[in-house]
Amino acid sequence: MAKSDVVEDITRALTLNAWDRRRVLEFFVSLRKLLEHREKEGKKNFPLLHFYCDWLLHIEKSRSIDVITLEILRELQEDLKKQIADPFNFMPDKVIKFISFHHLIKEIEDLLCEEGLNAKPINTKEKWVKLQVYLAKILSDQPLIIKPEYSLNIEMIKFLNAKARTVKIQINFNQPLKLPDGQLTKRFDGELQFDI
Repeated sequence: MAKSDVVEDITRALTLNAWDRRRVLEFFVSLRKLLEHREKEGKKNFPLLHFYCDWLLHIEKSRSIDVITLEILRELQEDLKKQIADPFNFMPDKVIKFISFHHLIKEIEDLLCEEGLNAKPINTKEKWVKLQVYLAKILSDQPLIIKPEYSLNIEMIKFLNAKARTVKIQINFNQPLKLPDGQLTKRFDGELQFDI
């Protein structure tokens, strides 16, 4: 598919009034194709966006993890340790950012801007929340399996089916973490609700 056709598909997706599962998948397929064109042109890569595009299109993501995504996962792991040690505290920033796809929106915006496309439509709160929720729905039961070679305690991340405007996540650990009462857990469950 020619780059101009891919750009046209992305532009059309950005002007739609509503996201649904099919449109979100089509949008990310088009973004992935745009990344491939950019790679052939020798332009800047967007590794986190590439990572999510691959994850969305597979029943599980268990292959390579780029350096940027790996760093985000390391930060997530550290914040999860804090959350599990003190579950009555607010959910830590890195956990919220991961569940809400915070880092992903930045890469999408940067890519669109570099390609001369209007990123403003994706910046509206309503559109972004719907995109977040559909991303989580698509990824539900498509786990990210983290191999031991990455030296993380996170073994698996899985988004779960959730009610409207909600994102739920389950994270399993290789080694148990200590709860405040001294018991051990190998699992974290998180949920975010979005107001539109």
